[in-house]
Amino acid sequence: MEQTEKMTAHGLAMVLLACLIMSSQYISNNAWSYGYAAAYQTWGITLIQIGAMASAAQLAKSLTNFFGGFLVEKFGYKPCLLVCGAGFAAVPILTVFLYRSYTALFILRILAGAFSCCLYAGANLMAFENLPPQNRALAHGVILTGPNVGIVLGSAIIPSVITSRGWQAGFIVAGIIVAIVVVAFAIMVKGGAKKAETEREQRPADYTKAVIKACLTKNWLLGTLANFLIVGIVMGLGTYLTLFLTEEKGFSLVQAGAITAAASLVGFAANSASGIISDALHSRKWVVIPSILLYGLSVYGFTVFNSTAALIACVFIKDSTFLFATRPLNVMVAESVPAEYMASTSGIYNAASFFGSSFSPLIFGTVLTVTGKYSSILYTTAAITILVAIIELFMKETWTGKSLQSAKSAKA
Repeated sequence: MEQTEKMTAHGLAMVLLACLIMSSQYISNNAWSYGYAAAYQTWGITLIQIGAMASAAQLAKSLTNFFGGFLVEKFGYKPCLLVCGAGFAAVPILTVFLYRSYTALFILRILAGAFSCCLYAGANLMAFENLPPQNRALAHGVILTGPNVGIVLGSAIIPSVITSRGWQAGFIVAGIIVAIVVVAFAIMVKGGAKKAETEREQRPADYTKAVIKACLTKNWLLGTLANFLIVGIVMGLGTYLTLFLTEEKGFSLVQAGAITAAASLVGFAANSASGIISDALHSRKWVVIPSILLYGLSVYGFTVFNSTAALIACVFIKDSTFLFATRPLNVMVAESVPAEYMASTSGIYNAASFFGSSFSPLIFGTVLTVTGKYSSILYTTAAITILVAIIELFMKETWTGKSLQSAKSAKA
């Protein structure tokens, strides 16, 4: 994988475009999130069927990410990201024409999950090729602002369109917005396929075995385990936090919603800030470890404080430190493998991490059932963050910018 040596305007533009293509999934899925509530009775389906479609989409997302990175390595990031984006444009539009068949809707939801297969690996590779190693965390943070961009765009436009024009218009508008993003991406992004073809010729015959070997290194395994646990506790906590605030703290549903939504826009700043700070400190590890401990402390704060202001402060700290604990960790894992295997291993890493969200709600629900107290879930979360910090202590620092700069100076 070719590496640029210094920050350029072109590199920054490529990172912003990677961020934009990442947003396509969330713009498309906003059509579903808002549209089915207005249309499911018209479609003639039940809430259980809706839940089944949502589960199928999540499972498809997890499974396809395992091999999405291999597709990126084989065909290049540009064609793979274009296919994914085009898929996210097509799914909501096809829903308008195929809604009378539950089977068709079910397949479309599976496709909505499957089209995410190359997003993480492809956007990562695109950014890593176009920004120097000492700015990788910044690039990764900007890319993962894409979901926030997609959610805000979708939330600002689609509900009002559905309200004024009907659910069909909401789905079509979502598809058109994503299509515009895809066209812009196709026009402005150069390369991505030719490089991949050249690199394929240089690959060892046992490429798949080499990727698996890269995934069995100490840093990669520990980082993946850490993120698996982090994603799990975030999903588990999110499932029951509102119930904790209403059932155990006595807030109304409206008050609980205001508390948990208070920091919904924190990702716009924290995603990039986590990368800037990691690059500035020349460390991934010593950003990640304090952040996950602060996350656990903020969660524990929910059991201590009762005022709305204090709980909102806990939410801000929790949501910010989650990003600081995961974004540099993602980069750290990607930097732990040879550059030529980065896309393939990133896809596997993303899939393995998402499996944490498949089990945690059930585990947290079991803890709640056994203890009878919602606060026990918060104690469990705080305890797991300590475990994550201990795991990360055994990881090796991966920031390489300083050594690369020194080597460059020596050659000069």
